[in-house]
Amino acid sequence: MAAKYPETTDLPVPDLSTLTLDNSPPSDFIDKITKLEYCLGHGAFGVVLKAKISSTFYAVKFLLPNQILPEEKARREFEIPLTLRKHDKVVQIHKFVEEKVLSHSQVEQIIQLSDPTIEARYKIEQRKGAPVKWTCIQMELCGRSLRDWLNEFKPSNDSIYTHMKQAVIVKNLLKGLNFLHSNQIIHRDLKPENIMFSSLEYGLPVKIGDFGLARWILPEDGSMFTSNTGTRLYMAPEVLDGKYSYQADVYSLGLVVWETTGLIPSHKRAGMFEKLVNDRNEKLVENHPLLGPWLKILIISCTKRNPIDRLTSMTSASELLNIKKIKIRPQEIVARTSEELQLCLKFVSSGCTIRLVETTYFGGIYLRMDNVNIIGQGSNTVIDLRTPRRICIYASHCTLSNMKVACHGKGSSRNIFVHSHNKIHDLIATLAASHNDDVSEGESDRYGIIVHGDNNMLQRVTIDNTTSKFFVIYGDCQPNLDFSDLYVTKGHVLIYFIGDNSSLKRIGQSDLVDNPLQIKSLRPESRNELFNRGDVPPKLDIVVEGLNCNLEEIKCNNVLVMVSNVSLHNVQCSGAIAIVDRLEGIALKKCRAKWLETDSTVSITDCKLGAVSNSTMHWEILLKFYLRKLYPYLEDLM
Repeated sequence: MAAKYPETTDLPVPDLSTLTLDNSPPSDFIDKITKLEYCLGHGAFGVVLKAKISSTFYAVKFLLPNQILPEEKARREFEIPLTLRKHDKVVQIHKFVEEKVLSHSQVEQIIQLSDPTIEARYKIEQRKGAPVKWTCIQMELCGRSLRDWLNEFKPSNDSIYTHMKQAVIVKNLLKGLNFLHSNQIIHRDLKPENIMFSSLEYGLPVKIGDFGLARWILPEDGSMFTSNTGTRLYMAPEVLDGKYSYQADVYSLGLVVWETTGLIPSHKRAGMFEKLVNDRNEKLVENHPLLGPWLKILIISCTKRNPIDRLTSMTSASELLNIKKIKIRPQEIVARTSEELQLCLKFVSSGCTIRLVETTYFGGIYLRMDNVNIIGQGSNTVIDLRTPRRICIYASHCTLSNMKVACHGKGSSRNIFVHSHNKIHDLIATLAASHNDDVSEGESDRYGIIVHGDNNMLQRVTIDNTTSKFFVIYGDCQPNLDFSDLYVTKGHVLIYFIGDNSSLKRIGQSDLVDNPLQIKSLRPESRNELFNRGDVPPKLDIVVEGLNCNLEEIKCNNVLVMVSNVSLHNVQCSGAIAIVDRLEGIALKKCRAKWLETDSTVSITDCKLGAVSNSTMHWEILLKFYLRKLYPYLEDLM
């Protein structure tokens, strides 16, 4: 069978005759290993150990000389992955060392952590008299294998989370195999043992690994390869004849997908595979609870005995399933772990409510489905954005409530991003320094809440900023923003909004008694004590650039008004109220400030102002300062 698949590719075919790897000499990472922790896996001629190099953990494979396996095949395990660009569905190889003579202490550590067969094999090599030469491969550290998940974890077939995880695994395998085939690589040994979870035992995504039997398919090769290559149970029938191509991987994929989604017990695998392929008993393959009948069609199409009858490409498989459009039915669902939350977000449908328990969730929130509620259980429900993650609500009519959001870590920007017609309430937002203390100059200075749409509501939000950086709440030019009951406990917060017809009420005020998230020791006992409380430092600045806006019951540092028709009622400033240019319709009622700067005609009723000046110097300085702080956010929105 001619190797015509894939039909088109923009990638050059590797020239094996001229292929050279950077091994003259290769970077010897072995001597940089500071710690070997434990065994990740082993075989007859080698072992994989978890190793620490500098401050990062890797998987390092130590291979003894192997007279059974030809040198060409042994080298493929690192040759092929090293020629590929990085792909998140393929296990990455970082470096390798060949013919490495290890020190006595290094060998002792390896043997101590390995299966006894490694020590026995080492002693056999040692008796030959010459120094034992190892091949060492530095690989990406992954979690456990798909085989472990099926046999040891034993997922429940009745769990909606199992169904969602199966869907993601299938999608990952299609992407990974499509990547290999588009680079003219046939894996030849696709099976659950060679599919690895990326992290944390069984953390998604899954990645395709172990390229010991993989090879390039070149146009001049024809299609005659080594026969009987791979694991017999998952081996395509044509492999026995040595005449096979990409469809051999497609066959293996079909069986792996069926075993994974059908949770076929190990003692039934061989018999069920035989009945499907040779007896054509397609009734054995059932519809999937989430992926529906399309998965059944995919499995049957991949496992046809004749390769001509199989699916022609991974692109066809992806189009058949169209996993992106698959959603769970509208329901209330409880997510108890970070992975469960991420699965919910991936498959959630309009009308769903995701309830979070009292734990810490990592990975951020990216929501693109309208009319979804995400509800926590208070301040012990934490969304941790320590890594460069965000909360992004790209949908409308969604609610995020009753939780704490930890905004910290280098490289973060606009930690919370909200589109139109959404509501955030009963939330504590904390900004804390990273483990390297505060963020230094030149690094990301973009922390805060970005409201990028109209008719959004922020209610009962507490901000605790223990860094020297600004926490910015920015409302762009869309109208009808409603910010109320925002309470600043620590640090500098800047509220800058441009949208017309917007409202700010009870900012930093004491009437948050109904807020279940509020820390009691930080609540002022009465409104009269608010302005003089030492534990609520005046670090809130407000810039108004939207027409027809209203500010009411606010305690802050400075207020800068840049447009007409703005009303300030019971606004208490420890600094200045500045009104730029010659504006109209500005009204101040029951306001307090150290000074008022304006050259506009302002209606002033029952206010206590330390000084009134028509000088614009102070607000010009303030405006430059605010814009300098705000500019990184504006860059993000462009």
